Amino acid sequence: MSIRDVPEEVVNRVRSHAASQGKSLQAYVRELLERDARTAPASHEGTRGTRLIMRLQALEQRNEYAHMSTDEYLERIRG
Repeated sequence: MSIRDVPEEVVNRVRSHAASQGKSLQAYVRELLERDARTAPASHEGTRGTRLIMRLQALEQRNEYAHMSTDEYLERIRG
């Protein structure tokens, strides 16, 4: 899987979250995807990823997640 056009600042912040958890960027993002896949209702499978990306972009624009723990961060992007 590849994700294109992710702003460098977003990548750096997610990488920072990963490092704070002692994980590589790949392991951290894989864990986010796996956790989301386990919790997403079947009726939302086609739109869940799109909504997550939109929430990440909104948080990035508002610069609101730099201080958050991973759990807080996940809760915010899940809505």
